[in-house]
Amino acid sequence: MSNSGDSIYRKIKSKLSDLERDERDLNSSIRSSENNIDSLANEREQAYVKLAEFYLPEMDAKSVKNTLRAVQSSVQDVLSEKQERREELGVLIDGVNVQRTEKEQDLEILTEHLNTKVTERDELSKTVSSVLNEQKDYTNLVSQAELLEETFAQNELRTKEVALELEKKLPAFENNKLFMYLVNKGFGTTAYKAGNLVTKLDSWVAKKVDFENSKTNFDFLHSMPELMQVEVQKSQEEYQGIRASLKQIEDKVSKDYGLTDLIEEGDKLGEKRSKLMGTIDSLNSQYNSHTNELKSLDNTKGVYYETAIRQLRSYLKSDDIQGLKQKARDSPSDEDDRLVYRLETIDVEVRNLKDKIKDVRNQRDELQDKIHDVEKLKSKFRNKDYESSRSYFDSSFSINRLLDNLVDGTSSYSSVWSSIDSSQHFRARQPSYNYSSSTSSSSWSSSSSSSFSSGSSSFGGGGFSSGSGF
Repeated sequence: MSNSGDSIYRKIKSKLSDLERDERDLNSSIRSSENNIDSLANEREQAYVKLAEFYLPEMDAKSVKNTLRAVQSSVQDVLSEKQERREELGVLIDGVNVQRTEKEQDLEILTEHLNTKVTERDELSKTVSSVLNEQKDYTNLVSQAELLEETFAQNELRTKEVALELEKKLPAFENNKLFMYLVNKGFGTTAYKAGNLVTKLDSWVAKKVDFENSKTNFDFLHSMPELMQVEVQKSQEEYQGIRASLKQIEDKVSKDYGLTDLIEEGDKLGEKRSKLMGTIDSLNSQYNSHTNELKSLDNTKGVYYETAIRQLRSYLKSDDIQGLKQKARDSPSDEDDRLVYRLETIDVEVRNLKDKIKDVRNQRDELQDKIHDVEKLKSKFRNKDYESSRSYFDSSFSINRLLDNLVDGTSSYSSVWSSIDSSQHFRARQPSYNYSSSTSSSSWSSSSSSSFSSGSSSFGGGGFSSGSGF
């Protein structure tokens, strides 16, 4: 049993939703770890202040407190500024996601409506076709048009034959210098002017080359293309007139049975769908822009931040701070020992949290790349109308396996799309009743469009997309 295009599309959307949820969880984990680091930094500051107040004179303790707060604030100022922008981006991303969800829902409703209209159109087309085929004046005109199409094919074949004949026979005349001499002088025509002696000599030459018969054949060869063109033009004008008559009959029956109005309604829905897909594509671009900025924000901290970090590390390793720890260790008091122990565990916890943040950011960055790939798949799938009611996939086709391979990196975006594209098919459409615009020949191309995608909005030609569509 084949898989419907709509079911495949929904699985792609579901996978994308799962990946975006995972991305939100990773971002939440990063924020949580950073908040924990902030809390630990404050706790570390308070612990050092307590040790300083316990072991140092008031002025020295105050100096430690102020210095520690200053160097720690230098780091925090940079992080706070980035955190503020990160929160702004989070709000923007959430807002875009809300809009995308709304527009996607609107698109689903519109697509369903459009599919319904296609079914109605196909049924009405059958009715109109049946009515037209019962009208003798219409079927007679169709027969005439078909005969003329056969004539076009014959003319095309004959034109090729004449071209070959000219290519083969004309050189024999053109390479005959005596014959071409008489032709160029206009011998045998009113344009010929010569004295008695020259005329006698030219007459002798004419007999020698059998000029009269040769000139007849030569003129015939030269005139053939023009004569054929006149005949072709006459047939084309007749054919165009028949098509105009056919269109007039078709338009009347189509109007009488409501097909014309249905096609106009479908055209409007198609235009609306194209605009809606454009809006979704624009929202996707905004989402990608925000997530890329978020990635860049997390991966770059700047010279000021690095300088502040070095100052903080240097101060925490200074003699003053290390002296406080040593005094606490040398003291018989349990309370200051607990403070020192906590300071050491805080350092370990901060290092572990930073390592965790680094790992989670790498996971998130890799995930964002996969999200972009799946989003591209979804957009391309939709823009080609592969989710339409006419679209289906081979029974052996597994979109879940392809998506899993894309996400785990065993398959590239291009190979996954190639597998999707090669497994997709459109069911045959209802043949058009519209002979006057659906017929083509070597001389006349189709004037109707069978597209209904972002590139066109023609509902009446038999489908909604340039492929085969809805």
